[in-house]
Amino acid sequence: MALLAGLACVGGITGVALRTRTTRPDDEFNPLIIHGGPATPSLSLIHLAESKLLSPIVENIRFQMFRGIDEVRAGLVGNGWPISMVPSQLAANLFNRKMPIYYMSVLTWGLMYFISRAQRITNIEQFAGSRVALPSKNDLFDQMFNYWLNKAGFHKDRDIKITYMSSPVEAAQWLHAGQVDHALLPEPQCSAAIMQSNEVPLYRSLPFGALRQFVDGDHRIPMAGIMIHQHVLDRRPEIVSKLRQALHQSVRWARNNPLAAAQASVPYFSIPAPIIAAAVEHSNLVADDATLYQSELHDYFEMICEFNSDMIGGKAPDIGFYI
Repeated sequence: MALLAGLACVGGITGVALRTRTTRPDDEFNPLIIHGGPATPSLSLIHLAESKLLSPIVENIRFQMFRGIDEVRAGLVGNGWPISMVPSQLAANLFNRKMPIYYMSVLTWGLMYFISRAQRITNIEQFAGSRVALPSKNDLFDQMFNYWLNKAGFHKDRDIKITYMSSPVEAAQWLHAGQVDHALLPEPQCSAAIMQSNEVPLYRSLPFGALRQFVDGDHRIPMAGIMIHQHVLDRRPEIVSKLRQALHQSVRWARNNPLAAAQASVPYFSIPAPIIAAAVEHSNLVADDATLYQSELHDYFEMICEFNSDMIGGKAPDIGFYI
C-alpha cells in the first residue's frame, strides 16, 4: 500500500497546486458515486450530490445508500468505493490492515442518544439497577458502554441488565411495554421513536458521549467520517480539494435548512421528512478536516484500544491515515 507520507502534514491535499479538469466520458469516476449510510450525516452528502457542488471537476455525481457494515466492508475491500461515509473505527481497522483508505473529514461528533420511558438521566450513577437496550451485542457501543460502566465502578450483571434489540422499532416497543428503562438509538431513528410514541411518552435523556464525559472529561465521539480511496488520490486528486470545500457548504446548508434537507432525503429513508428534520438539531453535523482534529481522533482510537484494540486493527492509526 502506498502511504500518503507527503500529505501527512496539517492541510494535506489542500496545500497542493492541482490542475482542474472536467469529467470526460471515459473517466472512471463518471459517475462519481458517494456512499453514505442510513443516518443523518447522509443529508449533507445527498445535497452535495444533487446540487452538483463538485462541478466543473465532476459533472456526474450520485449518492448511494448502504444498509449495513458488511456492505461497507465489501464495498471498500472488493470494489474500492472512491468516497464513502464510514464509521471511524471501521476506517481505522481497514487502514491498519493495509486497505488504502484515508480519513478526510469528521461528519458527526455524536448522534447516539439514550431514550427513556420516564426517568431522565443526568449522570452515570442513574444507570444503577436499570434495564438498558443496546443495538447489538459486542459491537462498538456495547463494548464502549460496558467499558465506561466498569470505569465508573459498575458490574454489568450485578448492577445493570443489558438486552439487545433487533431494530429501533423493537426498542420503542420494549420501552412502551415497560420491558426496558432506556434504549440507545442513533438519529434519525431516535427522533422517530420519540415523535411517533403515542401510548407512553418517551424522552431524549442523555447523549451517548456524555458517558465519556462522566468518565474521562471528553464528551465528543467522532462516530463517522468521509474516507477517500487511494485510487482517487492517484488518478483524480483535484476531486479531494473540491470535495473538502463542497462538504463544508453542504453541511452548513443541511443545518440551516433541515426540512429541505429532510425532504431531499425521503427517497433514501423510510422515515417521514418532519422526523428527519427534527433529528438534524441533535446530530452534531460537521465537516471537520481530519488533519485539524488528528489529536482528538487519535485520543478516541487510543480509548478504544483500552478495551478492544482488535476493533481498530490493533492500534491507533498513524499520521498517514489523515489527509
